[in-house]
Amino acid sequence: MEREENEDIGRWEDLASKHYENFPVGSFLVQKPKRGAFKWIYAFARTADDLADEVQDLAGLHALRVSLDEALGGKKAHTPFDSLTGPLVSCIHQHKLSPEYFFLLLDAFEQDLEKNRYGDILELFDYCRMSANPVGRLVLELFEEREPEAMDLSDQICTALQLLNHIQDIQSDYLERDRIYLPKDRMNTLGIAEEELGKDSAPPPLQTLIRELAQTTASLFKRGHPLCDLLKGRMSLEIRAIFQSATLVLERLEAGGFNPLRKRPKVGKRDSLRVLFRALRKKGPSKILLHLAQSAPPLPPRIQ
Repeated sequence: MEREENEDIGRWEDLASKHYENFPVGSFLVQKPKRGAFKWIYAFARTADDLADEVQDLAGLHALRVSLDEALGGKKAHTPFDSLTGPLVSCIHQHKLSPEYFFLLLDAFEQDLEKNRYGDILELFDYCRMSANPVGRLVLELFEEREPEAMDLSDQICTALQLLNHIQDIQSDYLERDRIYLPKDRMNTLGIAEEELGKDSAPPPLQTLIRELAQTTASLFKRGHPLCDLLKGRMSLEIRAIFQSATLVLERLEAGGFNPLRKRPKVGKRDSLRVLFRALRKKGPSKILLHLAQSAPPLPPRIQ
């Protein structure tokens, strides 16, 4: 029994260590005592994301929710996820993390299986509030940074990261999951048919919409960048590395004519030294990012 439990724990740790992502997760920039908790947070988010995206298992997400809820109460729910939520709850208690952020993540992933179109940018921002912002807030709490200013700046960066990921995955989200994370009102105004999201190349109206979203994303990154200076030490360097990775994706998106259907912009292992060099130099927003941000459509008053 103990052997099986250890194997389960090893499986979750492998998930956190090996799963492909554009941005650093539990990297060497994070202090070793906190790296384990960092990976458990990621393993939880990755598991929920895979349940929603890879197998579209709403019952599985509900089981994960029950398992977490029971673990927080010191009990076992006897689900396949108990070996994940048990160590996670230990991290929650040890580092005084806010459990509600984990439940917000589950809200987002459950919504992925119940809602697949978004009427306007406000609806997309509300999705990001559940799907992305909690992760940033949990990381700040892990590093004992709980000031409202830091949380607000983190929300800007995390929302930007989520929007950027939506841009990268426009084609696969539509073809593989029948999901569209684009504002429907702008699609209608520009005359973009849903079928165009599955083509090998984005037609000009879709490129226009992607450019607008890239501009909004850049504006959010610019607004959130002061977090890099507010934080200190390795945490600051980690945030700078994430920021520079995202900047590189935006630059490649712009260089590709805002056409991620033709070539998905991303960063890879070969970019690691470039990203680290930019982070170590404390390089601010690039000229391309600033230009995009300057051209961004005005944000609705509710999210300014």
